[in-house]
Amino acid sequence: MEAKHRGKQVLGGVLVFVGCGVSLLVLRLLAFGHIVNVWMFGGLGPTLWNVGRLVLLAALSVYLVCSGLRMINPKLAKPFRFGWGKILFGSLMILSGVGSHYHLVPDGPIPYFKPSNSTEAVSMKVTNIALSIIFACLIFRGIREGFVQRDSHAAQPPPSG
Repeated sequence: MEAKHRGKQVLGGVLVFVGCGVSLLVLRLLAFGHIVNVWMFGGLGPTLWNVGRLVLLAALSVYLVCSGLRMINPKLAKPFRFGWGKILFGSLMILSGVGSHYHLVPDGPIPYFKPSNSTEAVSMKVTNIALSIIFACLIFRGIREGFVQRDSHAAQPPPSG
C-alpha cells in the first residue's frame, strides 16, 4: 500500500509542476506583448475566443495545482464539489472545435485538417457536431455532480426501531 501511496504523491507533484507551467504560459500570453493579440480589433468572435482561451487555461492551471496538492496530501485541499475536470475538458474541446470551425486558430507549425471534397466537408461537420454534443453532455455531467448528494450513508438502509 505504501508504494501505491508514493506513486500517487509523485503523480501529484507532476500535476503541480504541470499546473505551474500552464500558469506561466498564461502569464506569458498576458505579459510579454501578446495582450495586443487578445484585444485585437478583428471582430467580436476572435476577441471572445482569445479571452475564453485565456480564462480556460487559467482555470486549468488552478485545477491541476489543486488536484496535485490533494494527491500529495489529502488534508491540504478538499475535494471539488463539481466535476471541474469534466467541465474544463469539455469546455476546452468545444472551444477548440469552435476555433477550428470558424478559422480562429492561426496557421502554425501544426496543420489542421481541411476537406478536399464535399463529402469530407460534410463528414467533418457531422463529426464536429457529434463531438460537440458529447462534450456538452460531459460539461452537464460535471455540473450535475455538484448538485448530487454525496453521502456515504445514503446507500445504507435507515435503522429500524
